[in-house]
Amino acid sequence: MGLIQVKSSEYFRTQNFIYFGLLAGQIIPILIFSYTATDNQMEDLTVFFEVFAAFLAVAGIIGGHYIFNYLIKQKKESKELKQKMATYNTALIVKFAMLEVPSIFCIVSYNLTAEISILIIMALSLITFLIHKPSRSKAIRALNLTKEEIEQINDPQAVISVYHPKSSY
Repeated sequence: MGLIQVKSSEYFRTQNFIYFGLLAGQIIPILIFSYTATDNQMEDLTVFFEVFAAFLAVAGIIGGHYIFNYLIKQKKESKELKQKMATYNTALIVKFAMLEVPSIFCIVSYNLTAEISILIIMALSLITFLIHKPSRSKAIRALNLTKEEIEQINDPQAVISVYHPKSSY
């Protein structure tokens, strides 16, 4: 099976689809758990959950930023836009994962403890995630693209990335 060419419009639509799917995976469970939470089932571990949730939130933000920049720096000097965009997509997914882990931990912790402070940490993690919504302008800034590359990105029909499908068997 060969390479699949990805047009600019498809590329950013896919990024937003992934982003909103991950966002829903954080919002829907917390809405359900905040409605069904009754009392603290793990009173002895509440402080641990609060401290660890705060640690994860800070580590996720810093780690996500560092790893994203590290991955981008590796391909920033590449001459090929398709390579840059493929790397950007990978870096963005890693960043999203690093930002989502604290929220998921907070959701589970809140379900076990019903502690409001954990919801506050989760809300801050969620706000950080919302700030990182993918867009063309953020890709252009992160990759420091040339004028020609920017024109390609802004052209919905231009092929800006390739996808290497894995064969099933």
